Amino acid sequence: MGEPQPVPFLQVAGHADQLVAFADGSIVKASTNREASFYETAQLPQHSSIRSWIPVFYGVESSGSSPDYILPPRVRIQNLLTSFRNPCVADIKLGTRLYDDHALPEKREKMMRQALQYTSHATGMRICGVKVYVPGERRYVEYSRKWGRSLTVADLNHAVKSIFTIPDPSTPAVIDDPQFVPTGRMVGTSFIRSVLAQLEQIIESLEKTAARFYACSVLIIYEGEITLGDNASPVVRIIDFAHSHFLDENESGPDEGAIKGLRSLCRLIREHVLQEM
Repeated sequence: MGEPQPVPFLQVAGHADQLVAFADGSIVKASTNREASFYETAQLPQHSSIRSWIPVFYGVESSGSSPDYILPPRVRIQNLLTSFRNPCVADIKLGTRLYDDHALPEKREKMMRQALQYTSHATGMRICGVKVYVPGERRYVEYSRKWGRSLTVADLNHAVKSIFTIPDPSTPAVIDDPQFVPTGRMVGTSFIRSVLAQLEQIIESLEKTAARFYACSVLIIYEGEITLGDNASPVVRIIDFAHSHFLDENESGPDEGAIKGLRSLCRLIREHVLQEM
């Protein structure tokens, strides 16, 4: 059997040239040795709890080499969007610390400034981007990276609603204004409660896992086509482990920064989505 053929892929954040989706339900992602090691270590029996909340791992693929250097590895992982026809997706970066132990001083300083400038330091989370399907129009509304980086802590109260609001047809294709308040139909309460329950289970898993999830993201996915979405379950997973690692035997403790972000997200959903429905 030959190499699976590439297929279209909906991406919310990150670099578009780093992912290729295939018809067999997998994604090949340009990676780092650290991320490849994280996925490999996550397959060990002692990490079964957190393994349930990350994409299925199919292996590491070589990118080849050049005369001057070895190219970084690629990981083949599960495409979380394959079970959805018109997926709505939110990418939310977790943690109060956005750099790993190997970052150069200038990189550390830059990431520390960004954590303070955006909402990461205060809440442990930053909404990187959201794409929501508009039924009947066969198009998406995109809440851009600029929108996400412009949000203040106070803005998160209405911004979290963007994840769960099917936009009105009059909604612009791209939202850059952090003050924009979404209008339209809110998805069902059962959908939102399912997302919340999955987030709470991820918190429980992280509390039992001796690892650092620096600059990882939580991905929320649900079906945007109303006729299908009434019966489809949302999916919540942790992704992007380029700066993550499991701790050595002489180290212990969970990643409190990532847990803080998940707890902040849960609180926002309870207080500004569920309570206002």
